[in-house]
Amino acid sequence: MPSSLRSAIEECRQALNDGDIETVELLYVHNLPESVNVNRELQTAAEYFKKSLGPDSGVIIASRELGSSSIEHLFHSQDSHIDVREEIPCPAQILFRETGPNWSAAVLSVPGTWLHDLFKRFDQRLFSANYRGFLGITKRRKINTAIRASAEGAPHDFWVFNNGITLLTLGIGDEKSETRLTGVSIINGAQTTGSIGSIDLGRHSLQGVRVLCRVIECSDPQKISDIVRYNNTQNEITTWDQYSSDPEQVRIQKEFEDLGHGYSRKRGFLRPEEEIGIEDVAQPLVAFHGRFEEANRGKNRVFERGPLYKLAFESKKARHILLVYTLARAVDEIRIELKAKSNKGQIIDLEQQQLELLRNLRFKSFLLAMLPRLLGSYVRKKGGSGSNCVYFG
Repeated sequence: MPSSLRSAIEECRQALNDGDIETVELLYVHNLPESVNVNRELQTAAEYFKKSLGPDSGVIIASRELGSSSIEHLFHSQDSHIDVREEIPCPAQILFRETGPNWSAAVLSVPGTWLHDLFKRFDQRLFSANYRGFLGITKRRKINTAIRASAEGAPHDFWVFNNGITLLTLGIGDEKSETRLTGVSIINGAQTTGSIGSIDLGRHSLQGVRVLCRVIECSDPQKISDIVRYNNTQNEITTWDQYSSDPEQVRIQKEFEDLGHGYSRKRGFLRPEEEIGIEDVAQPLVAFHGRFEEANRGKNRVFERGPLYKLAFESKKARHILLVYTLARAVDEIRIELKAKSNKGQIIDLEQQQLELLRNLRFKSFLLAMLPRLLGSYVRKKGGSGSNCVYFG
């Protein structure tokens, strides 16, 4: 195993073991025509990979060959952004229109059954102009699970529960009872469409589901690129946004102000670069208090699990949070310094060993978990007393 890839490979293996990976896609890319033999080999590799993970892994293993014809197809579809180019009838009337430079748009209220049929017919091709496809329904995709549950359990309220979708098309034709679209790509709303498309119509009816739909017609390649980009760079609600008004966070922010430091408990456009954010300190705090394995699972996990959030923030003083944050930053600075030495060929053997440790993404949390014990020993040597785990308030 190459030393430069070792830590990354170990991280991937650990993530698979921890259940953090949902899908692995095997790609074979070349500039020759697609081959039946290659496709068989890829399927064999995928089956072997899935078998090696065990029957209970739940990881989806996919394989795909990208030869000359499929690459050319992708290239041309990227040019127009729309892979599905058929004329698609939509059983909904246009409610109102808008126009602009090189574009026109219409707003409709479409039935959920229509979206379900589109997804079943075209699958991921439906999202050719989108930055992401449908991410699936799994235990970690809580938003998609919630979308499907609301469509199944509250079909008549779905219109007000959901933000709706945006379609890109090459042409909009208005008729009395329906709208005809020449080419379709969903540029915003892939998760809504896929979640509705994954519903079993044998068990749940979608007759009451309606979805707000904005349809944009444009043939200007540059304008299409801008439309796609701006429709996919909106701010999502993060797991820590829900705690922005928590009394603990209000208290912590006030204590930081008293110390002369900025602390942001919510995201905003005007946040200064040097200001510490709630999302910056969550993982270091959990690691510092001994739960380094949980910290390694990502900041979202801290805010998704109440006990971890309480461990990190409940009754913690701003001075304590600031100390842990600066320790975490110091570890990062050491790694950056050692990496610069390595790039210049000025690193000694001992420093190289330290760099190998710091390159392992899990080592930082482990080191932060050990620091309270080390600091506790140091305090006792200086005449202090107390347990191994030190709280700095």
